[in-house]
Amino acid sequence: MLVRGNKGFTLIELLIVIAIIVILAAVLIPNLLGARARAQITSAVAEMRSIATGMETWSLDRGSYPADGDLGNLTAQYLGNKTPRVPWNRTADILTADAYNQTLDGQGYLLVLPIPTGLRPAAVLQSGVNGTDAIRLTHEQGVEFVDLP
Repeated sequence: MLVRGNKGFTLIELLIVIAIIVILAAVLIPNLLGARARAQITSAVAEMRSIATGMETWSLDRGSYPADGDLGNLTAQYLGNKTPRVPWNRTADILTADAYNQTLDGQGYLLVLPIPTGLRPAAVLQSGVNGTDAIRLTHEQGVEFVDLP
């Protein structure tokens, strides 16, 4: 009589394990990529709120909002020497980037930060508004998601 030892896994068992791993990867990878996009949108909103806090504090201290020439003082005195960066392009400064619509005239402020196309679905999930193209900061409305014309 020949005794056969069970020293390994059968081919079927290995295929089932591989199939389970592939299914888990297919479910988890898109969720992880979506989490990064949501984190970048959240970071952008936080940066804009930080700017708003600095602008409002400036206004309370000085009686007017900062103008374009005051950005250095705003960053140094009211943003803790921290330059607000664009989360999806960490080399771009939100306050001075030419690509962003901004109005700093001493009477108020308007900053518009366009959201890259690849991140817009995450912005729609966070805002609950379809067609979200940008994050806008104004002295009247604060931070809000908006469509670009």
